[in-house]
Amino acid sequence: MAGAAPETLVTWIADGRVRVAHRGGVAILDARADQFRLLDPASRTVRTMRLGEWEQKLRVAVQSAAEGAAADSAARGATAAEPALQFELEGSGGEILGHACMRYHVYTTRQLFPGEWEDIEQEIWVAADLGLTPSAAATYRRMLASLDWIGLDAAVERPPGVALRTQIRRRPHATAAPAPRNAPAGEDVETSEVTRIDTRPAPPEVFSVPPGYRPASATDPER
Repeated sequence: MAGAAPETLVTWIADGRVRVAHRGGVAILDARADQFRLLDPASRTVRTMRLGEWEQKLRVAVQSAAEGAAADSAARGATAAEPALQFELEGSGGEILGHACMRYHVYTTRQLFPGEWEDIEQEIWVAADLGLTPSAAATYRRMLASLDWIGLDAAVERPPGVALRTQIRRRPHATAAPAPRNAPAGEDVETSEVTRIDTRPAPPEVFSVPPGYRPASATDPER
């Protein structure tokens, strides 16, 4: 996003488990134990819930926020459920860190508030040669599915492999009709790219709660 400071994310992927660490905290997704944890290093607290429960709450929150859009669509006669978004192949994406990538694209429009819409264009550069096990790949895709609900308000069909570069363009427009794909007004661009790949097995402790953390209480702020 324009003007935003760069941020480093560190992601570990293993059989049935994914951990993402960023400056605001750590998220640990454990499909084998059906568990989702959020660690807050500032307060040394951890929030724990069933993974399926967290995914359901996320979808309910997104769908509730989109109720106004659904009501507006119904008023305009568009009552059919929206199909899953699908990335379309654009062609070769060259190499990133020595891995051949294919480039894919998806485009959608979502309503932020009644009468206020946003066009979203996302491109991904996907490498299929990182050697993830089926279990690791499935858990990685499960994590991405939740991120897609957050970022695109929809289910998304992604190509197999690992995204080594992602570029998201967001453009607001004032009417309910989708704006042209290349509309220049008010565009924000967010790019993320993998800068290092380590194929050694992740240490088991990276998926555990460090010593000294306590369960978060209802009065602890969520980050």
